[in-house]
Amino acid sequence: MRALTAVDVLQLWERCASLHPVDRALAMLQAGWPHDAPEALAALPIGERERRAAALRVHTFGPRCEGVGECPGCGEVYQVDPPIDAILAAPEAPREPVALTVLDHELVVRVPDSRDQAALTWCHDADEALRALVRRCVLSASRGGQPCDPAALPEAVLARVGDALAAMDENAETLIELACARCEHRWVLAFDAGEFLFREVTARARRLVYEVHTLARSYGWREADILAMSGRRREAYLQMVGR
Repeated sequence: MRALTAVDVLQLWERCASLHPVDRALAMLQAGWPHDAPEALAALPIGERERRAAALRVHTFGPRCEGVGECPGCGEVYQVDPPIDAILAAPEAPREPVALTVLDHELVVRVPDSRDQAALTWCHDADEALRALVRRCVLSASRGGQPCDPAALPEAVLARVGDALAAMDENAETLIELACARCEHRWVLAFDAGEFLFREVTARARRLVYEVHTLARSYGWREADILAMSGRRREAYLQMVGR
């Protein structure tokens, strides 16, 4: 893994804004792990993608971070500590197929990856998405030694498999329970490490655009030369411009 450079930040901000969140996360991981093939990154378990996004955030922007949002009940702005440390400490999901026995069915399954998640975009509701996801992740199925169609598994089996897959990949879904101090509304927030990273990329990119604009106008330097400087050096020049 390598930290995102100033050039990386601007390129990702410009290129990823219109992408699906899954593609956006993978693009940022590609910048952090440039020697990994795009296909290999897409095949990572969802939780591993989240772990890498969290690690890239810390490596690029430092360990201190906080998130903000609005209460859905009254609009009060709140702060929340993103669970970065918990994501980094969670056990890795298995990358090889796993054998399961569920309600007399013998199954071979794999944990979901980014390709599976992207395929669920057009599902109408959470139940349909869960059924589609599980069916994609059941590689083979049999009952009493007789093969059966994974696409025709009973709903009860699919539900159990969904629970098993979630248990195998703790980082695939990170939920934060919140309560508003103003109106006492309670809700659950789904934390997405990739989207959190992109928000910080966006904030840093806007700051970089300002720095380039100010220094280029003051000194006539090219964008490439300004971005090649360290952040500390750019800040020193900005302080002198402001005098």
